[in-house]
Amino acid sequence: MGVGKNIKRILAEKEMSIKELHEISGISLNTLYSITKRDSTSINPEILASIAKALNVTNFDLTVDVEQLRSDVRLQEEVQNAFGKSAVDLLNNFDQLNAEGQTKASDYVSDLTKLPKYKKEPQLLQQMTVRMISERKVAPLQRSPSK
Repeated sequence: MGVGKNIKRILAEKEMSIKELHEISGISLNTLYSITKRDSTSINPEILASIAKALNVTNFDLTVDVEQLRSDVRLQEEVQNAFGKSAVDLLNNFDQLNAEGQTKASDYVSDLTKLPKYKKEPQLLQQMTVRMISERKVAPLQRSPSK
């Protein structure tokens, strides 16, 4: 979502028109129509600041992809509900790594799963899996028929 869609969304929330935004901000109607029609992702910083001030929002409010942000928050909540805060922390740390670091981290986790000291008890693991399937947090594994 670009600046144009965010302007349209905020205008709708405030029940304002582009013409009213033009009158408050002093930005030409042609410029405002152009920004909203093209849904620009980059915009002159001075114009952006004028629009933000006129709408009483921040520059961030105009430039952030709100739908993606909401989706990311929902996903993070689902991960935390299913696996706990440490899983969210692990994923956030993993996301900060470059490709080589991610491969290395994956190798480390794989190595840890081979050590009995760090493995969950089989019964506890099975109970957690059943609970997550019953809460529809994960889909049951589909086994392929044996040959």
